[in-house]
Amino acid sequence: FLCFHSEVGGSLRVIFPLVDIVLIRESSHWLVNPAISVFVKSDPRASQRVDGCKGKPTSVESNGTEVYQFASFWDRDASLEWLVNTKSTPPVPVVVDEPRKNKQQSDENDSPPDTFQITPKLAPYKSTLLKGQDKDFLIIHEEIMPLSAETFLNRWLVDDSELVPSFHAQLNHRDLQIGKWGECAAPSPISTTERRTITFVAACSHWMCPPETRVEETQTLYRHGTKLLIHEATLKSLDIPYGECFILEVRWKIQAGDQHALNSATRCRAQVSLNVHFVRRCVWESKIKSGAISEMKIVVAKCMEFIHEHMTVL
Repeated sequence: FLCFHSEVGGSLRVIFPLVDIVLIRESSHWLVNPAISVFVKSDPRASQRVDGCKGKPTSVESNGTEVYQFASFWDRDASLEWLVNTKSTPPVPVVVDEPRKNKQQSDENDSPPDTFQITPKLAPYKSTLLKGQDKDFLIIHEEIMPLSAETFLNRWLVDDSELVPSFHAQLNHRDLQIGKWGECAAPSPISTTERRTITFVAACSHWMCPPETRVEETQTLYRHGTKLLIHEATLKSLDIPYGECFILEVRWKIQAGDQHALNSATRCRAQVSLNVHFVRRCVWESKIKSGAISEMKIVVAKCMEFIHEHMTVL
């Protein structure tokens, strides 16, 4: 059973048998509040599924499917992943929102959108590199990219990629050294994790810093099943004042089959988040954090422009 109970904004207490759930997908409440929508089969006995349940669906589809929306999660993505992965019998479909092959056939069957099955053995994602908790990360960029997650992986995150040196050259970095990807421990037997180190020299613009600083970047690539690619990096500036006090932690989530994409084969959702992790206390923490966020937003924006220019699917 899937159970939910809330007294916020009115009483809602529902229990759905798994066999009645058609699909589960991420959504948003009032555009800003992350939510999860659960589609349930229309059933004249719905109100008698479990004694004592009350509450009306958020909406009803044209085919009678009831839609319940649950919002205000601490971590919506983790909740959605846990919710789906704990359903092993039967597996619950998750929406991909690919275009229907035949609209007339769809109308005749009166069925919900195309779905794919999530492997129930997929363990929840847990970083093996970053120290910050999910609540510590600030989303600094999010968009639908006009290329597939596989294209992003094969052209940007492979050994001997020509795009990575080109992007660093565009940022005027010098003495770039890119290590090879090597496998490291993975949190799940059906996932893979690789790690590499990049070093370069970057210019500094702050009046307290020297003209240049060496930067050491450790990257981890985590393939979470077939639909989620996570690229994480820690950056240490070795020559700036108080550089030993903090580490920049950057997380890229590349999600295939986003619900807003028209075609998951040529679209993917990219979400970039940042945490300024302090390993040692210092009096300049607030200024270091605000400055790092501003500079990283600029770098990510330039990176997205570069990706659109060199990797866009026509």
